[in-house]
Amino acid sequence: MKTSPLEGYLSYLLRLWQAGDDPRASWRASLESPMTGSRQNFASLDDLFTHLKNLVEAADQENHVSNARLTQGEPKN
Repeated sequence: MKTSPLEGYLSYLLRLWQAGDDPRASWRASLESPMTGSRQNFASLDDLFTHLKNLVEAADQENHVSNARLTQGEPKN
């Protein structure tokens, strides 16, 4: 059960670029939060994907806890 329009929604500005002129050069990435302006840089796509997975899992956990509180009559934080 969603209790707000933003619950279950994440938004980030993703930037990708290749490090160097070699076509085999590794890719770099950054994620910027439009809500806070904070930016995180990643040295590899694997690091980026791991971070995104952790963000989604944390959001799922937070939504699960919030929904459990609502069903038990506790106020949502």
